[in-house]
Amino acid sequence: MSDPNTPWSGRADDAPSHPDHRPGAEPTTQPQYEFATASGPHPPYGGHAGPHGQYSGPPPQYGYPAYGNAPFPGDEPAKKRNTLGIIALVVAILGAIMSVVPGAAIIGWILLPFGFIMGLVGLFASGKPKGSAIAAVIVSILGTIMAMVFFVTVIGDAFDSAFDDPVAVSRSDSGDTGGSGDSGGEVAAVAGDSGDDVGTRDNPAAIGDVLGTGDWKVVVNSFTRNATDQVMAANMFNDLPPAGSQYALVNLTATYVGDESGYADFLSVSFVTDGGNVIRSFDNIAVTPEPLEGELYPGASATGNVSLAIPEVESGLLRLELSMFGGEVFVAVE
Repeated sequence: MSDPNTPWSGRADDAPSHPDHRPGAEPTTQPQYEFATASGPHPPYGGHAGPHGQYSGPPPQYGYPAYGNAPFPGDEPAKKRNTLGIIALVVAILGAIMSVVPGAAIIGWILLPFGFIMGLVGLFASGKPKGSAIAAVIVSILGTIMAMVFFVTVIGDAFDSAFDDPVAVSRSDSGDTGGSGDSGGEVAAVAGDSGDDVGTRDNPAAIGDVLGTGDWKVVVNSFTRNATDQVMAANMFNDLPPAGSQYALVNLTATYVGDESGYADFLSVSFVTDGGNVIRSFDNIAVTPEPLEGELYPGASATGNVSLAIPEVESGLLRLELSMFGGEVFVAVE
């Protein structure tokens, strides 16, 4: 047995022995302690028992939440935005507005397709709101329709301005119908305009008036209502006019005042009845005595006839078209 006052050297054979661990002595049994708990199983480590001894989850946590895991009081979670859809909507709106602004329409026509394409891309973006992208697609489609209507309107107006030549009517105060092209006071008239303009259907020009456009000056010298015999005598193969009709002859003098040359054959003459029916010179083709024809250079003139098969008993007006794309003027002949 070692001396209790001697320090332990750390070796197993020098370990101090318990007073009760003597050789041949029986080991002493340690007392067992039991905790006074409610009936039932003990809770696992870290848990706590409920009022009836059942486990009710981990104990409550105390202290401040971990940094970055919980929002501050009053904060709301950030909402997702469809940035591409918003940009597409702005582009589509700008395109729709500018596509109907004269002078800036071309910019709108460029922006609208971009807004439509970006709207489609934003529409299929996963996890993003679709509202702005859908609106961009709809605005792009509506803007394209508006642009098309505007384009057709502008082109139509430009076409009318470019090809509908106004007709200037020079009234003949002396009543001279010699076809010289010179007359008294000049009255500007645009065919089809309302009001008191000379040369319209409501206020037609008269025989002997000079009808002028940018390329031609034309004078109606005379109108022979019943000229069937003269037309039939011009060629033996001419057909008789339809039943109830007769051939009429319109004598014209045409002077070319354009830049290069023009053909008198292209001047169109029609007869418009009081009932509104239009009879053209090519409706009944016949060889015309002394026809108006020929190519003319600036300053040259040609005089000749145009034949029409008109109703025998119905009166009307002559309608002259002095260019291929307009220049319409009415002349009273009865």
